[in-house]
Amino acid sequence: MHRSTLFLLCCAAIGAIALIALWPPRAPAPIDTSTPSPSLVPRPSSLFPPLVLSTDPIRGKVNAPLTIVAFGDYTCPTCADIEEVLADLRREYGERLRIVWKDFPVLNRLTGSRQLHIAARCSQPQGRFWEYHDALFAEQPREPSDLIALAERLGLDRTTFARCLEESTAASLVDVNTAEAQRLGLTTAPTIFVNDTKLTEAPTYGGLRALLDVAAPTP
Repeated sequence: MHRSTLFLLCCAAIGAIALIALWPPRAPAPIDTSTPSPSLVPRPSSLFPPLVLSTDPIRGKVNAPLTIVAFGDYTCPTCADIEEVLADLRREYGERLRIVWKDFPVLNRLTGSRQLHIAARCSQPQGRFWEYHDALFAEQPREPSDLIALAERLGLDRTTFARCLEESTAASLVDVNTAEAQRLGLTTAPTIFVNDTKLTEAPTYGGLRALLDVAAPTP
């Protein structure tokens, strides 16, 4: 190899090394420190069991050893079906079982159900909650005049009831239950808890009975 060729090759190699040395280093990929989107964060369906509040309507003895908590919507057909199942369970378990009702007007945007829940709560101070509750499921009144007429038919004072519909006390009770349902991660009605255990499947008489028997205290 001629000396001139060898010299040129050496110069080219030295130039390439110098060019590589002078080339700026590649910047590392940026680290994402932002908070993940809430939709990407897994969330348990229920963090805590529901609370039984002093303002919650209860069927049965307050200190009964077995408890069913039902979050329901008065315009939900499945909720109406569950009411029949709960009635059968009350007859079977008697004083050992209490049923706690929780207002959860999840269909309000479609059916205006929140107003029915408020009306039911307005019957509570006059001692007719459960009668009004059952009538709402059976008759499905929607107009304010029909809600007042139902109250009259059940023996409630019309003036007191109508005033309650306009005030905030009953509405706040409904909203407290609704907020609790949201904290528990509930999205559908009915949602049933048996002694703090949430049902993960559609509630049936047999399924509820099995859970109650497991939860029943040993004599």
